[in-house]
Amino acid sequence: MSVYKRPNGKWAAQVYDPVTRRARQIGTFATRREAMRAESAAMDQRTATGRETVASFAGRWPTDYPRPRASTNVHNADSVRAFAIAYERRRMDSITVDEARVWALRHRAQVAPLRAMFNDARRSGMIVSNPFRGLGIERGRGRRDLPSEWLTVEDVERLAQCAREVHVRSGYGDTLAGLLVFAAYTGLRPGEVYALRHDDLGVETLEVRRAADSHGRSLTLPKNGRARTVVYPARAREAVESVPRLAGVDLVFPSPRGGQLWASSFGWVWNPVRAAFGRPTMALHELRHFCATYLLELGLAPADVAVQLGHTDGGALVMSTYGHPSDRAARARITAAMDGHATGELRAFRSRGKS
Repeated sequence: MSVYKRPNGKWAAQVYDPVTRRARQIGTFATRREAMRAESAAMDQRTATGRETVASFAGRWPTDYPRPRASTNVHNADSVRAFAIAYERRRMDSITVDEARVWALRHRAQVAPLRAMFNDARRSGMIVSNPFRGLGIERGRGRRDLPSEWLTVEDVERLAQCAREVHVRSGYGDTLAGLLVFAAYTGLRPGEVYALRHDDLGVETLEVRRAADSHGRSLTLPKNGRARTVVYPARAREAVESVPRLAGVDLVFPSPRGGQLWASSFGWVWNPVRAAFGRPTMALHELRHFCATYLLELGLAPADVAVQLGHTDGGALVMSTYGHPSDRAARARITAAMDGHATGELRAFRSRGKS
């Protein structure tokens, strides 16, 4: 990390020096923002030392600059491949901002990975500036742009009923319906739901110990790299109880043939259900959004919801990504607060004040 906090509370900044091939200390600063500014200025003063082509660097980038999760590295490799083919013989330091902007406007989903790739090249001294930085062009925010009332409790039940009706002949309807309701009321990620086993289930809580990584077809730790304990609500327990249990299979939600579910195999059973529900592009992950919003509407603090979802940021991501409490529900709570609760205590207090 090139900007870090020292034991004395000051922030230190350093930059990679391509001449010595070592990190060079820039100085210490009172705030992190000042340190990052100094780091950026020092980088801008350097001269590019690399002559590597786009195709060469893109090919080795996921391996030489790996992210913690294997699935992220696979995604990054796929995302920069088209750009690497289009500019394969160009030097990394020859890509202009105008070229980056044209590409970004046509391929918005690739902006973030390309920006990350060029940023790694910049930190290594290969280029002076990142042409994909500060373009102001981003892909849609996905879950962050979902309306607050897009999915209700009644909709979750209707979605489960669609699963039962669509897969009534195959006999997989009850399993899929239980999976959908369970995901909605626990907030587990899809991969965590696929990998769940019966010995993970307790009475009031359940253990999230693993996740199904569909890219590598392997079971890994959950997204943040550690297991967690979450609340196992009654509605989720009822959903599990409605799922037929196969002899010799410990998976709570096995595939139609009794094996491990993966994202690719789940698509075959999920696509006709979401089409029947009226939302053919609905992502299973949106049930996690429902859970977060539902818990917030019940009055829980964002930090409490974060515990259920497995976040470690105290609730910041809950509010920015998942939690969009509706205006209608907010007005109802304000009315209750202003007019007094059902007990009438506040109203009685006002009456005493007038007498």
